Amino acid sequence: MRLDDQDENDLDKSVSFLKTCIDMESGQSAPSVHESTLLVLGAYGGRLDQQMAALSSLVRWQGVFDRVVLLGEGNCSYLLEPGYRHLIRLIDDEALVEGLTCGLIPINGPVDGITTEGLVWNLRNERLELGVRISSSNSIDATPAVDYPSSSSRSQCRREVTVETGGKLLWTHEWKFKL
Repeated sequence: MRLDDQDENDLDKSVSFLKTCIDMESGQSAPSVHESTLLVLGAYGGRLDQQMAALSSLVRWQGVFDRVVLLGEGNCSYLLEPGYRHLIRLIDDEALVEGLTCGLIPINGPVDGITTEGLVWNLRNERLELGVRISSSNSIDATPAVDYPSSSSRSQCRREVTVETGGKLLWTHEWKFKL
């Protein structure tokens, strides 16, 4: 998007334009929280500065939209807000598979009180901080689950994670289209 204002990155300009259109259609002039998910396709371009701009936009727009999801080649990311027990269920169908490799990244300062279930290396009321410790290259526990009906034709395994956090935390995991 070409605008004279070069103080914002292209993603922020696009989302600002989208928000203006939504507000005009709904008759709202003041900022509001929209009960919708903003899905950003191609969010992770090839350059690190573009990836960092996408993460900055994720933080900026999280309070305006109900959820902001960054989807790029091989990666899906979104913010987990404090005060909730987040349940993350992964998809595995004919066309798309969400992989087991995942990470929890504190991108807005240190985050305390992180507890997870369903990961190979779970966290128990722990702290993550950039430059000190992050949870990268973790993995979702794919142990066969006993609570699935045995009549299922698909091999079923646990593919869900719960996360509780005391601050904003980036959840990221791999995904790909099946060919």
